[in-house]
Amino acid sequence: MDETLSPGKFLVAQPFLGDPNFERAVIFIVEHNENGTIGFVINKNSSIELASIAPKAGWSAPIKKGGPVDLDSLHYLHTAPTRIKNCHEVAPGIFWGGNFQDVEKGLETGQLNSGNIQFFLGYTGWGPRQLATEIKQGSWLIVDKNYHDLIANELPNLWKTILLETGGDFKLWANAPENPLLN
Repeated sequence: MDETLSPGKFLVAQPFLGDPNFERAVIFIVEHNENGTIGFVINKNSSIELASIAPKAGWSAPIKKGGPVDLDSLHYLHTAPTRIKNCHEVAPGIFWGGNFQDVEKGLETGQLNSGNIQFFLGYTGWGPRQLATEIKQGSWLIVDKNYHDLIANELPNLWKTILLETGGDFKLWANAPENPLLN
């Protein structure tokens, strides 16, 4: 297992992290440098749909909870760099951001859909060395997986799936009860 953090890798929360924002969260890292780390929680939906924020886009699927930072910001990961200008590749075939007018046009015309774009409210963020400390404390597992269906599928059991695939002691995490007092 590669213990170095970089864009395109996943952070998997340990089961009893103690922060409801990250309970059983899987975070996709989009930026990691000397200034800190940015990522998006990819396995939790919000109760908000894009149509309520950008009615012109006509999006009816829920927006994901990207994280607790800057909840008024809208972000998107996609696999359509030729349709969305000024985006940034964070992993092979997965892009972050770009021109929102291109997004609206793509959604209106059907060139963009839930199969090639996902939206997030807010993001996760750590300052310099903050995340490294949390990883050393055992709060996060770094996973280098190539999930081609990251954008196209809901992946509701992603947290458990990753832990079971990682194996070893992480299988214990995967089967831990959400509330250990009810065990």
